[in-house]
Amino acid sequence: MEPGMLPLPDASADFVGMAQVHHEVDEPAPLLAACKRILKPGGIIVIVDWKDEENGKSPPVGRRVPEARLRVELTEAKFSDIAHHDIYEFHTFLSASA
Repeated sequence: MEPGMLPLPDASADFVGMAQVHHEVDEPAPLLAACKRILKPGGIIVIVDWKDEENGKSPPVGRRVPEARLRVELTEAKFSDIAHHDIYEFHTFLSASA
């Protein structure tokens, strides 16, 4: 992701949601940094993506993103209060605060 790809002012959004995106992104750090930049303090990011398990529906091994890696990436991007929400059978649902 290139700088400026989220053409929004700093601290202008209350919420960012990404569904079925993370496993498609080869370099997630710039995207997460851009999300952090546009979120207001205390704003929420939500990531919903395939669980890293074989279920006959998800992308192949190597494209799925383990929850532990998502947590590390969110932490490295300076998000806090990372929480898992167990509501989907085939997907990981995480939220975090800016």
